[in-house]
Amino acid sequence: MRFGVCTTVDNSLSAKESGWDYIEVSAQQVLNALLKDEQWTDALAKESALPIRSANLLIPSNLKVTGPKVVPAWLRTYMERMIRRAKQVGITTLVFDSGASRAAPDGFDREHAKRQIIDFGKLCGELVTALGGGVTIVLEPLSRRECNLINTIAQAMEIVRAVSHPQFQCMFDTFQFWQEDEPLENLAGAVKWIKHVHVADKDGRAAPGETGNSSYQPIFAALRKLDYRGTVSVNAPNLQPFGYFTVTEYLKTQWKRADMGLNAA
Repeated sequence: MRFGVCTTVDNSLSAKESGWDYIEVSAQQVLNALLKDEQWTDALAKESALPIRSANLLIPSNLKVTGPKVVPAWLRTYMERMIRRAKQVGITTLVFDSGASRAAPDGFDREHAKRQIIDFGKLCGELVTALGGGVTIVLEPLSRRECNLINTIAQAMEIVRAVSHPQFQCMFDTFQFWQEDEPLENLAGAVKWIKHVHVADKDGRAAPGETGNSSYQPIFAALRKLDYRGTVSVNAPNLQPFGYFTVTEYLKTQWKRADMGLNAA
């Protein structure tokens, strides 16, 4: 199991010294597919003291995946740059969160919006294949507070199955999961398709263990039971480098206790 933290390249040395395996960055910052190739450089990624294995914030809010303002040619150009640059710097997972980009506009048909997201997923799969593989796009269920489409694992799996491409899969976020009060059975039924995990406490999206009100042991037990071997990133916006060691030790302990069938402390 590899544990990482969502942070900036500037904090990568602190993450390395605290025992993390990798960092997860903003795709907008490190890959910036809005820039033409002659304007972009991989210099920032090369500065990282740890491997950059994943990137989130895939699509900016002004580039639409749903609604009447979708421009398929521009989406294709953008994602081709994004996937190609991810491969260049060693990023293997791109998180399709981007609530503002994929939300259905007011008055827009929801089923049409879902079909547009499926079309986007198929485009991603096509581009990854054309570029030689090596990158997986994972669809993140976002709570209704963040997006009006794809709020649960079950809804995300509907899209993933419709896309039907090995490089377009599902991801799991504990914070979003708890916000939607999803049953653990939803996670267990989708583990085969889950290729990336985000973790944060349910209260305030705090770092795991910070509030003491979130139990990771049942979730980790479900993942371990079904042999999940992917990456787990802490996605807690207020986590500072001085707290990195405490959080990584907490997560590793919870993961071990899940394997042993013990209750979390």
